[in-house]
Amino acid sequence: MKKDRIVIISIALCAIVMFGELMAYGHGPFHYDAEVTWNGDEVEYTVSSSTAETFSLILMDNGDVKAPEKLYIYINDSHDRFFDDALSKGNIFNANQQHSAKQIALSLAVRGFTNVEVLHEADLFEILNNDPLSGSPRGLLVMSYSLPSSVYNGNPDCPLIEWIENGGSLYWTGSEIGKFYHTEDELIQVTNNQLLFFGWNCVNTQGFDMANSVLDSNGLTHALSLKSNRVMYALNVDGLANSISLGFSEGGYSSISLVQKGAGMICVIGGWNMIPNKYDDISQVISSGITCTTTVAKIIEGEVIRGNINGTIETKGMGLNSPRVSILIGGYYTLYGESFNG
Repeated sequence: MKKDRIVIISIALCAIVMFGELMAYGHGPFHYDAEVTWNGDEVEYTVSSSTAETFSLILMDNGDVKAPEKLYIYINDSHDRFFDDALSKGNIFNANQQHSAKQIALSLAVRGFTNVEVLHEADLFEILNNDPLSGSPRGLLVMSYSLPSSVYNGNPDCPLIEWIENGGSLYWTGSEIGKFYHTEDELIQVTNNQLLFFGWNCVNTQGFDMANSVLDSNGLTHALSLKSNRVMYALNVDGLANSISLGFSEGGYSSISLVQKGAGMICVIGGWNMIPNKYDDISQVISSGITCTTTVAKIIEGEVIRGNINGTIETKGMGLNSPRVSILIGGYYTLYGESFNG
């Protein structure tokens, strides 16, 4: 009986230990958090980490163009049907939209942006025509070479262009923006696509894709830990009003460019293929809330070591009309992010 009692006690102790381990790891062995409080002419912030990590805080003013509060990711169901035709016209495209959409959604969630919806062709027309931008700003990410003729046909009054001009944010990557649209039966090339979106020809279609120069005059490239240096189909925004260039540059083309169009904006992320560095960069830009009219008021970079970092920023005299704070923990390998509107 004594031995049986010892066995029973031993089993119970093992169960308690295992339960404790499951509870600890079920909630995650690491913890990160950020808080911001707007208090008159002061911004109070707290950055928390259970490990030793770098962090960056960006205090910005977004001006006239608001950051999206919801993101739609478009999946082109006609991708395979017209791919060979598009490829024969000298263009290179990312083919795995579903995988890329999933990776970007996961990457955004790490940074506190979870309001993401995947759209297919049947949904896109409804969203661009009937989803009210006045409720909250919206973004649309396109990773395909073509859009359906129901929303884009190369004319300035098509639903896509009107949606942007009414306040939508278009994020485009993987191909030359707006070069093709398709009907049920054919792929159609638009000859004035660059003029339609930007007013003149400013897209890199010259074949080179690697950039060597870092753009960081406003501190955003470093603060956002941008990594992708691909510039195929990227923009040269020289001369374009209300525009920002981020990341890396070659021949005047930037890996990330944001340009105002009407009340909305267009963000072009360079590179024909989808790679992990690009997933991260897209997520950093969208989740942080950078827009084409953003001005940086202050950037704070530091380290939080198994605890909290608290601070206060005096904002009097900064002229912040549309303030926002973005906090990212982890540096080059972002582990956590959160953004706060003032």
